[in-house]
Amino acid sequence: MEDKRINRYIYVFLILIFLILIQLFKLQILEGAFWEEKSSRTSIQIREIEPARGNIYDCNGEQLAWNRPGYTVMVNPNFLKMYPGLAPKLSMYLNITPQNIFDRIDTLSNYSQKLARDVDLEIVSVLEEHRDDLPGVQIIAEPVRVYGLGRYAAHSVGYLGEISKEELTDKDSTVYSSGDLIGKMGVERNYDEYLRGKPGHEYVEVDRSGRLIRPFQAQSPILPQRGADVYLSLDSRLQKQLYNVLWYPACCGIVMNVKTGQILAMVSKPDFPPDSLSFVLRRELWESILNNPKHPLLNRCIGSNYPPASTVKPMTAIIALELGVLDTGPPLEPCEGSIDLGDGHPHRCTGVHGSLNLSEAISMSCDVFFYQLGLRIGFNNFIYWAQKFGFGKKTGIDLFPESGGLLPDSLWYDQHFGEGNWPKGVVVNLVIGQGEFLATPLQIIRMIASIANGGYLIQPRLVDSIISENDELVYRANVVRERIDISDSSFQYVKNAMIHSVQDGTSSEAAIAGLIFAGKTGTAENPGEDHSWFVAFAPADDPEIVVGVFIEQAGASGGKIAAPITKLVLEYYFSFISPNQEYIQYREQRSFSPENINQPSTQIVNVSSEDSIGQQDPKVEADSSKDSLIIISPEQDSVNSGHFPIQITPEFDEDIQTDSGF
Repeated sequence: MEDKRINRYIYVFLILIFLILIQLFKLQILEGAFWEEKSSRTSIQIREIEPARGNIYDCNGEQLAWNRPGYTVMVNPNFLKMYPGLAPKLSMYLNITPQNIFDRIDTLSNYSQKLARDVDLEIVSVLEEHRDDLPGVQIIAEPVRVYGLGRYAAHSVGYLGEISKEELTDKDSTVYSSGDLIGKMGVERNYDEYLRGKPGHEYVEVDRSGRLIRPFQAQSPILPQRGADVYLSLDSRLQKQLYNVLWYPACCGIVMNVKTGQILAMVSKPDFPPDSLSFVLRRELWESILNNPKHPLLNRCIGSNYPPASTVKPMTAIIALELGVLDTGPPLEPCEGSIDLGDGHPHRCTGVHGSLNLSEAISMSCDVFFYQLGLRIGFNNFIYWAQKFGFGKKTGIDLFPESGGLLPDSLWYDQHFGEGNWPKGVVVNLVIGQGEFLATPLQIIRMIASIANGGYLIQPRLVDSIISENDELVYRANVVRERIDISDSSFQYVKNAMIHSVQDGTSSEAAIAGLIFAGKTGTAENPGEDHSWFVAFAPADDPEIVVGVFIEQAGASGGKIAAPITKLVLEYYFSFISPNQEYIQYREQRSFSPENINQPSTQIVNVSSEDSIGQQDPKVEADSSKDSLIIISPEQDSVNSGHFPIQITPEFDEDIQTDSGF
């Protein structure tokens, strides 16, 4: 009985073995070729789905950065290793070296990676024609970044670039990966985490050459999350106007709200074309930018340090008023063109001003008066109060990189000259914005704004709000300000002196009939040509904006170069951005209507779109007449037309091209 049971088990086991052998024979012998072809023909891959990057808008809702469709070439690293001839073929079609291909690809990964973005349709067509010779290569549609203002707002809006190995090391590996595009400058950089969104991924079936066959239905895709939209305080109209009047090869300008710190316009020159600084970058363009001695990638508004020159004299005057140094002691010596302060050499002035009071000294920018004032204020007092006005530290603007300038204290001088070996009379240079004192244009603007708003040091900002794809408020900027403990009477005294400077002082070249405002010139000594400064706030009775213009190596005073440029910006602002009724009525009474705002002396000059490296600067001067109005109306879209109105002196009345920087 027991033997029969064992035999039955043996028979069943043999039958199962026989059936398995039959199935193996069918699969391997009868159907082997079919299954071998099918297994080699398809495979499953994970492909990342790039999210749409958020848009960037100006304060009026005009798009500054958005996306358009483009083609991206991807390659699977495994195929590069399996097919040695693949990289040379791709390099020929994409105009890059094989080594560049391997540098851009993580060969340890099994996933397809992005090799080239925004590929021309002609190249895409060629790749498709040779697809059988390019295993592992895919072409997908992806968004490409577009910048509405281009060069006009390059430093503020910024641009995108592929993440570097160094940046990848510092970033969250769960968010960033090789081949990702990230913000490299401006708002694109500082708010990249909001703009970039979250990528998705899908499973796809590909053939043995790595080409897409179909989505893998057994696994649902994870959809990408679009980036948030960022809204700026920048006004595109004002940005264009500021850009067009800043025609010098190395210069910058800023317009800021004196009460909120909102940046309404910010221009730095030379500039660069942000659309061109993408993943696939022409070598000659990049080298021209890097080798340009004027440094087009540098945002001079926040990243360059210059002697502030006489723009700090209003601050020096406020310090003197608070300390009461003019209330005691003998009267100051009159200005006779220079003064001996007992250190062995004369300290010169820009003119012979005679006896002045403090208001007249500000208006006429008398160095001799301020030399003596500096000695009464004293070194430590000046440094203490200059720090209160924001010097020697970053402003905190939401842009990178920002410099904090240099406000040299006693420790700094000890370290650089040796304890007790300081140059004599250090303070007399500092109080007129010379010597070792350095500041960024934005720091100067911030200090002037604190005078305009009655003593509040405001943190500048460019971004107003961030809105998600679901129209939810993600972020709203707040006004960040700090009270400077200065009496209202001191601020008002200096305000009045700055108004007089515009009406009949060194700032008179900026005067505008029908508009009362305050201003201050500055001419910074430099190893080469002098730098030119002008700062102003307007209107005088209830200031809205502060404007600052800086011209590097202008070779002339702030009153002659920077002041007339500032005048053009103010005229435009109070005509179109924030119409000042008193000013407009005055203009209308004198037949300066919006339809007649460009005077006969104005010529339309073509701005070449070609790169211009090392061109000699034309002698172009803005009309300094108080009754002139040389501005661009919003209807004249200079971005598209390439024209803007300026004044030209007769001897240079010919074809003129502005220096774009490279």
